[in-house]
Amino acid sequence: MNEPNINLAGNRALPTHPLATLRSLLPGIVLCSMLYLAAGFVQEHYGGAIILTALLMGMAFNNLSQDARYGPGIDFCARRLLRVGIALLGLQVHMDQLREVQWQPVILVLTSVPLTLLFSQLLGKALQLSRWESLLAGGAVAICGVSAVLALLAVLPRERLQERFTLCILVSVTSLSTLVMVLYPALLTRFSSDMAFQGLFLGATIHDVAQVAAAGYLISEPVGELATFTKMLRVAMLVPLILLLNLLLRPGKSSAALPVPFFLLAFMLLILVGNLGWISSTLQTIAADISRLCLIMTVAALGTKTVLSELFQTGWKPLTLMTGNTLFLALLAATLLLLMNGMTQT
Repeated sequence: MNEPNINLAGNRALPTHPLATLRSLLPGIVLCSMLYLAAGFVQEHYGGAIILTALLMGMAFNNLSQDARYGPGIDFCARRLLRVGIALLGLQVHMDQLREVQWQPVILVLTSVPLTLLFSQLLGKALQLSRWESLLAGGAVAICGVSAVLALLAVLPRERLQERFTLCILVSVTSLSTLVMVLYPALLTRFSSDMAFQGLFLGATIHDVAQVAAAGYLISEPVGELATFTKMLRVAMLVPLILLLNLLLRPGKSSAALPVPFFLLAFMLLILVGNLGWISSTLQTIAADISRLCLIMTVAALGTKTVLSELFQTGWKPLTLMTGNTLFLALLAATLLLLMNGMTQT
């Protein structure tokens, strides 16, 4: 079986002169930018998840990833832009919202994230998948969907991950996140009128930030605010996870070397800066838009690096793993919330 025509690493040799480097990168960057704009147009006029649209549009141009004119820029978008996008997510974590909901979202996130990662390892082992593939799928569900996948790709051993499997995870997580974005609010409004329960559940279970906000504000503004805050606590869990992975996966490196990737240091610094009020709300909104732009362009670049027919040859295992993780997280979050509500009432 041939491997798909993708390369997540982005290891092409670039010219050393800055102008020559820019000239070599520009065609691929422009292509990914146009895919971003096209996906945005489709979302604005026809609906749907922009991330999934950008990925599928990128797949339509998969022959360009091997073109010498477009390849370097595509590699740049697939590797470097994702780090910028992840770092800027730090400005969206607002800790002052803790005063309104106290300890419940923290306990919920600190419990559900590691247990979901553990469950993914167990289910992945039963499906005969590698621990790295199981970790990638678990991080996508437990933490923050596509953003977690892209952040984990920056530190996990590239040679131990099948690139076709990674693209299947991206397709699965965006599809499942879109599905539960519609399904969960309908179920919550039918079975519970407790806005705190609704917001905490949505923030603890839906995969991507945009879908969490959409689902929460679909019910009400307070639910949307609480759901978004809980979700950003999950995003913050990228810090200890990637820090731990980076410490474990650096054999042969000097112990004096910095154990934290630069983009993760920037992520933590921006959490601090944003919560100290040193950046205006306007700049935070601009940073959020830039982060979204970088992540969607990254996904579009990844789309150009695969052939759809080869993608489906991975089989049913990635989808089974992602669906199992999603169901486990939903059941776990509901159980924890019911237990916490019971403790509060007593």
